[in-house]
Amino acid sequence: MTPGDEVEDMFILLNEVKRHIPFVTAVSSGAIAFDYQRLRVESLCSRLRIVSLAYLWKQDQSFLLQEMTRNGIIAIAVKVAAIGLNPSKHLGKEIAYLEPHLHKLKELYGINNARIVLDEFQIVLHSPDSIAPVGILHPLAFHLENKVESISSNGIDEASNLDTVFEVEGDVQQEGEAASEFVAKSSER
Repeated sequence: MTPGDEVEDMFILLNEVKRHIPFVTAVSSGAIAFDYQRLRVESLCSRLRIVSLAYLWKQDQSFLLQEMTRNGIIAIAVKVAAIGLNPSKHLGKEIAYLEPHLHKLKELYGINNARIVLDEFQIVLHSPDSIAPVGILHPLAFHLENKVESISSNGIDEASNLDTVFEVEGDVQQEGEAASEFVAKSSER
């Protein structure tokens, strides 16, 4: 057990759910392509003696992306870590807006183009690498809406929310260098 691990947090939550609603027998996850993600959820479910359901497992990701967009699902990019994606340009953007760019990146580089209303967030830049910068959209506040209410927009003013980037120093280790603590530093753009 690793303190702060999201799987352990989910274990605690699902254990509470089972305590309050004992007839819960399964958990559904959005695992699509990565064994690591699916196996972590399956391990958690095994510990809780419930079934892990992964309905999207090994589905065609281009098709899933098109179907999500076609069905009016408002989804935004909360993390980018691939060549051709830039945290300051792409984080917080709706997937419908990014879809053509994601398909182009899939053709050029073979990237994966698969994909909550955020009221407030901050951008955390982990690595400003010139080829494949890594950044995460860290949600600070969010709320749920019915699909009918959220069809047109996610309510985020994309331009005004990209004025602060938090850089994480020490993210990339040089050969022979000991692991260091990550230090978040705000920088106004």
